Amino acid sequence: MSLSAQSERDDLSEVSALAGFLRRRFVAFCLPALVFVGLSFAGAGAWSLLIGQHKAALQRQTEAVAEQYAIRIEEYFASRLQMALFLRDAWTENAAMTEPAFRRFAETMHARLSAIRAVNWIDDAGVVRWVTPVHSNQAAIGLNVDRHPLAGRAFAKARETGTPAATQPVNLAQGGSGFALYLPVAERGTRGGYINVVFRIDEVFPSLWRNQKSTPFALMISDRETPIVKIGEYDREAVTTASGTALIVDRPWDVRVRFIGPAAPGLLSDVPYALPPAMAILLAALVGLLLYLHLRQVRALRERESALRISESRLRSFLHNSPSMVVIKDLNGRYDLVNRRIEEWFGISPEKAIGSSANDFFDAETAAGLNKADELATASGKTQIYEHRKYFADGSEHILVGTKFPIRDAAGRATGTGSIVTDVTEQRQAEAQLRQIQKMEAVGNMTGGLAHDFNNLLTIILGNLQMLERRLGGDDVGMAESAIRAARRASEVTQRLLAFSRRHPLSPERVELPAFVAGLEGLLVSAMGRDITLRVKVARDLWPCHVDQGQLESALVNLAINARDAMPDGGTLTIGLANARRPEAAKPLHAEPAPDLVEIAVSDTGVGMPRQVLEQAVDPFFTTKVRGQGTGLGLSMVYGFVNQSGGGMHIDSTPGKGTCVTLRLPRARGEKTPAGDTAAPEAAYPAAFSS
Repeated sequence: MSLSAQSERDDLSEVSALAGFLRRRFVAFCLPALVFVGLSFAGAGAWSLLIGQHKAALQRQTEAVAEQYAIRIEEYFASRLQMALFLRDAWTENAAMTEPAFRRFAETMHARLSAIRAVNWIDDAGVVRWVTPVHSNQAAIGLNVDRHPLAGRAFAKARETGTPAATQPVNLAQGGSGFALYLPVAERGTRGGYINVVFRIDEVFPSLWRNQKSTPFALMISDRETPIVKIGEYDREAVTTASGTALIVDRPWDVRVRFIGPAAPGLLSDVPYALPPAMAILLAALVGLLLYLHLRQVRALRERESALRISESRLRSFLHNSPSMVVIKDLNGRYDLVNRRIEEWFGISPEKAIGSSANDFFDAETAAGLNKADELATASGKTQIYEHRKYFADGSEHILVGTKFPIRDAAGRATGTGSIVTDVTEQRQAEAQLRQIQKMEAVGNMTGGLAHDFNNLLTIILGNLQMLERRLGGDDVGMAESAIRAARRASEVTQRLLAFSRRHPLSPERVELPAFVAGLEGLLVSAMGRDITLRVKVARDLWPCHVDQGQLESALVNLAINARDAMPDGGTLTIGLANARRPEAAKPLHAEPAPDLVEIAVSDTGVGMPRQVLEQAVDPFFTTKVRGQGTGLGLSMVYGFVNQSGGGMHIDSTPGKGTCVTLRLPRARGEKTPAGDTAAPEAAYPAAFSS
């Protein structure tokens, strides 16, 4: 081997050894450094990403809090504006509103709603006339708000537009800073004045945010860049900020929220600014900690999502269990949301209704009316209230009262209409019953007074006629006797009127109804004639009643005669005796009597009465008979007698099927009569009577 070849091999060996040395050094020193640098950059990048996510979550939370605060403020003042609108409506309905009545309603607002400084009445000239409460608002009486440099603007706007207007923050005449609402009130088509609601700032916001100090948020509320109030440590450096808008009547308030808590939770708030040389050693722990924080945020987000799902579930449950029908439509008239009432009332499933319109389910006239109401609510921007009668899926007619209102997005643009429809059928029936009770009470008082006075006059006339009869002779005696008979008939009429007005003296006693009706059977058959069959049904263990026998006999005869006239071609009259149990089909004509009553149900198979006749059936002198065949006092006398006895009366009638008059009389207290003594055998009488 030559020396040159050996030299080349030695050189290659040295180069190879140097390369191995450098490779080992690289692995021993440089690779860890590169890994450290890589992990450091990865950790820093992961940390930066986590901080960014955390701030983004804080930003979303801050925006949500700002929106919630804005909604809370709007709802707070909307509830108070609603009460003021009720007062305005009451004023409009009663043009003769007096100061005491105004004060009573205003005091109710003070009692129910907090933070209202005053509720005042301002005349059309802008002068404060009435204030409530007086003791703390005396300084405002006589003040002309039209001349106030700030409040006058809102007052002028309310006067020009005829709609409610609010002031910016002003110095109140009562002392302190606050703001006011002006609601125009129209009387007989002209402006009558204004309802003025005054709020003090230092009384409003403490009641809205009693627990604000325990949250990491601070807020400032401004009216067109004019600060109204700061809540919390608003001037501290903020991590995130957001704003919302609360519309207070016609003034937009800017609600600015600042998150003043730590930018990152726990120990991590200090780490990004001073990473120590030992970062490589602590990197694993740091990564675990970062992962823990990230998972904690994810868990918090999941908890919030779960809370949101629960809230949505509760809202859905509230909507579907609401007694009213709730509907939300888009601007094209298609249903976005409906609750279960639409299925119960009209047989339309909510799932089928979503995405459809009224034209798909209702007749053309009904659909056109609903669509027109939606358009009117959207165009006017105001709540529309309507009432109409509709037939439900089961064929029953109901009275529905609906409220339609526009739905707007955050920018104030109309996105659809909302409707809340309530079935007020039972309420209207109760109102009609109350009106009937009041009418009968008034008619009874008037009739009783007239009958009492007329009876006194008849007593004098009858006495003088009897004295005159003794002194006369010949044909004149016959004339006197005719006059006496006429006076006695007039006296009978007054006795019926007194019975209706509950002024006729009664002599109540214990009456065993089965024996009483059995003894009256001959008289009833004679009064009705041969073409009518009389049936008597007696329940087991029937209680005795406490009643005037003579008046009860007269009442049953009157009812039998009415039944006879309702069955000119014959039929069946049924008298049912039972312990009081209200029939489900019966419609109460008057107030429900007290418990422990005995029921006498007199039903016929006659022509029945339409609703218009039924509503006047017990009115004195009301009759459907031809002139000379009835006085119209029969049912009036029965009604007065039953009510004077402490009971009640129901009338249920269906044209073409017959009428059932149910008398409920007080139960006689004491030892009960054995069923075997007065009641018929079980095979002949049912356990309970129902008409």
